[in-house]
Amino acid sequence: MYKLVVVPATGAACDAAVFAAAIMVARFAGAHLQFLHVKPDSADMLIAMTSGGLGGGAGIQEMIDRVDRDADATERQVWEAFGAFCQAEGITTASAPGIGVPVPSAELAVETGAEAQWLAEYGRFADLIVLGRGRDTATPALDTLEAALLDTGRPL
Repeated sequence: MYKLVVVPATGAACDAAVFAAAIMVARFAGAHLQFLHVKPDSADMLIAMTSGGLGGGAGIQEMIDRVDRDADATERQVWEAFGAFCQAEGITTASAPGIGVPVPSAELAVETGAEAQWLAEYGRFADLIVLGRGRDTATPALDTLEAALLDTGRPL
């Protein structure tokens, strides 16, 4: 039975459907939901931009600052959505499932870097990964989908 379910939290509108699917599984299985939000690493972006011959200077710094501002705004949206979801569903927040913690329970982890890498890392320890797909352009990146399918060895 599923005891730990990893759920990517992107801050996109399609998260609501993913969260709804995850809570159905968690209620049925008595599972702990581990929501995962991955922020882009602006340092990695800077290295990629400068190694690609784009030069440096204020233009790149402005781009990095914008990426950081957008990432911070998205993280705030994710925290708000997570809090609202837990409150609406009556879910206890806990850092891990444990004795005395009612199930389903939930937590939100925030990491910085590549989403595919972090999803594979968290997914390897999960019993199930609930990954959404949007109707328009909000589909998961191919490397994220590949990491969930091939790098974790877990059901999706």
